[in-house]
Amino acid sequence: MKSKIYMLFVGVVGLLIISTPKLSAQTFTGPNFAIPTGAPATTTGVASSTVNVAGVGTVANGADISVRIQFNHTFTGDLAMWLQAPGGQILELSTRNGAGNNNGDITFSDGAATFITAASVTTSTAVGGCPPASFAYNGNFRPEGRVNIIPAFPTTPSNVPAVGTFTFANTFSGINANGTWTLHVNDHVGGDAGASCIWSINILPQLAPCTPGAYQVFTNNTPVPILDVNTVSSTITVVGALPYLFDVNVLTNITHTFAADLDITLTSPAGTVVSITTDNGAGNDDVFNGTLWDDNAGTINPPGPVSDALYVNGVGQSNLVVEEALAAFIGENPNGVWTLTITDDLSGDVGNLSSWALNISGYASAPVTVSSTFSNNVATPIVDVATTTSTINITGAGTQLLDVNMFTNILHTFAADLDITLTSPAGTVVTITTDNGAGNDDVFNGTLWDDNGGGTNPPGPVTDAIFTNGITATPLVPEEALGAFIGENPNGIWTLSITDDLGGDAGTLTSWSLNIITSLCNPGPTCILTCPANITVSNDPGTCGAVVNYPDPGTIGACGTITYSIPSGSVFPVGTTTVNVTSSVGSGACSFTVTVNDTQQPTFTSCPSNITANSTGSLCGAVVNYTIPTATDNCPGVVVSRIAGPASGSTFPVGTTTVTHIATDAAGNVVAAPCTFTVTVNDVTPPVITCPSNITVGNDLNQCGAVVNFTVGSTDNCASATLTQ
Repeated sequence: MKSKIYMLFVGVVGLLIISTPKLSAQTFTGPNFAIPTGAPATTTGVASSTVNVAGVGTVANGADISVRIQFNHTFTGDLAMWLQAPGGQILELSTRNGAGNNNGDITFSDGAATFITAASVTTSTAVGGCPPASFAYNGNFRPEGRVNIIPAFPTTPSNVPAVGTFTFANTFSGINANGTWTLHVNDHVGGDAGASCIWSINILPQLAPCTPGAYQVFTNNTPVPILDVNTVSSTITVVGALPYLFDVNVLTNITHTFAADLDITLTSPAGTVVSITTDNGAGNDDVFNGTLWDDNAGTINPPGPVSDALYVNGVGQSNLVVEEALAAFIGENPNGVWTLTITDDLSGDVGNLSSWALNISGYASAPVTVSSTFSNNVATPIVDVATTTSTINITGAGTQLLDVNMFTNILHTFAADLDITLTSPAGTVVTITTDNGAGNDDVFNGTLWDDNGGGTNPPGPVTDAIFTNGITATPLVPEEALGAFIGENPNGIWTLSITDDLGGDAGTLTSWSLNIITSLCNPGPTCILTCPANITVSNDPGTCGAVVNYPDPGTIGACGTITYSIPSGSVFPVGTTTVNVTSSVGSGACSFTVTVNDTQQPTFTSCPSNITANSTGSLCGAVVNYTIPTATDNCPGVVVSRIAGPASGSTFPVGTTTVTHIATDAAGNVVAAPCTFTVTVNDVTPPVITCPSNITVGNDLNQCGAVVNFTVGSTDNCASATLTQ
């Protein structure tokens, strides 16, 4: 998120126009909860919900905190509410307001116009629903704030201390907001109940001076021959840098005879091209061997600009300011491919790029910026062969400079007479132009001096510009980078010095102005960790877990030592385990989960053999007892169950019965081979014959005998017996 404030100062004293930045609050939403009915002298009406706040840190002004609760509840006058911070600080939000009306959608904040105790109450009889159909309270209200404790339950309304004694500002300023916040909502009278529909804590970004991350060095050590009258290039792929570039310096190790043959540019991943040098160094050899190109080089190796340096054959310049400003890259994402392009544009000399490097520092996110313009409209004569100065006193600006541009209205014949510098309140001196513009007049009348000038008016540098008599050259990149001022406090006196160093011409500085951009940041991690994706694996054989190896997290910024709550290569148990990853510097943190699924089937360790038994007594079967099968698994919780045949101790019928058991573990895995055995019951009980009593009869008529009928019976334990004579 990038927000801007614009300020305009006109004249020496000036007029201030300011627009407030619109900063988006961070919102942390808690789970909804029931508000049970209360009853005097009980705690049945006590309810609470928690939410975890992260990534905020210290809250300088507690008034940046607000809390919203939307709820349905009949008779809102039953309710009292408090907000409790992770450190235990408590703010009373409301106690027993709203009388017999129902429901509310309230945002409590110090910035509201009306206390909740003085708020207009709307008649509301709606019952239930999320959101409810109507509200007794609907809007922004200041908290009641009579007490900073939660009184004993139940609570009755009180008129002391005064409303507003405690506020978000005097309760929560200076606390660490990270941690668990608790919303307490108590129902102090029986007969009514309800529930929350929404509740959240909102915290504005806590802005402070920006702290760039530590410099990271990215190097290409592959030599590249620089061919005569040819163009070569070399690339560096930046990975893991903070995504908002604050500063970049370039180190070159170039050996080449006759340095003025060389035109060197640097192209960022975003496509911005900055000219490093064009035809500088005259006929000297190896002057860019071991050179650190830095917008601030003029403070270390004056005069600084590559176009003004004093070269010695065979001696590398240790620090130089590039023709265009490296500050042109500020705000870009430095991650990606950077290209150093070297052109030899004159025959007869060759060389070698043995290595080069980028030193990069950045922010974890884009800062909030404030743009201000300050002007001096008092005309000042530029006297022939003399130095003229003009000042602008900046007041009321931010304290950390991110960018500065200058606008000049200079009327002067023969522009090459002019040497112009700009000095900041901190004493940093930046060369704007030295003897540029040749014999052309008024070429700096209406010029915008901007480190990014080459993007809209190539070639950009004042040293390379093509001037036309009487025509303003704009925008231009100054000889030294205005980026040398970045990070300074811009408040104070800025001095524009103009020296006419050759007789015969004069002019006037009619006006000039400075546009400054200051920055503030939401303090956050300067190390960004990107954890690996969540991992899912199967258990190792015979183990209720698995050895899991995972890659290191991706890092952006300087992170120091990376620590894992559970190291890679550990045995992770079956189930889901969270791995928390932190950095020793930069407040980097991330987490991922390792899920181990139990996919191993249980096995039987015992299974009865087939059983044979004889029938007993009058039963057509036998009571058979057998040993219950046992099973084992890699994890606890295996269960053996019978899926076919009678249980042990049951009566098994004559014949063969199959009994089957399976084993199932806690993960639902079923044994591959069931436990199966047979129970055979043999019928060994003989049948019983029932004979009739002895029979005596007389002979049949005229027969020497008689037909006699009788019945022979039989019984068996299983079925009818077959009789034979």
